[in-house]
Amino acid sequence: MSTHYMKGHGENLPPLSRTLIEELDNIFQTKEFNPSNSKDEMMYHYGQRSVITFLLHHLKIQQDNILNPKE
Repeated sequence: MSTHYMKGHGENLPPLSRTLIEELDNIFQTKEFNPSNSKDEMMYHYGQRSVITFLLHHLKIQQDNILNPKE
């Protein structure tokens, strides 16, 4: 999934908790949809997943910055 929409967002997040994000990822797991699901159901789900993707992306950035600090 592309992360270009995340550029310029999230730079001021406090330190993120891997445990919290993993728990949210378990609660809001990716689902399969079929023709009986409404567009609203799918949009709601993908909105939840978008937040999880955003948090995972910024957790990785934070961890990379700890391991390789900028000078």
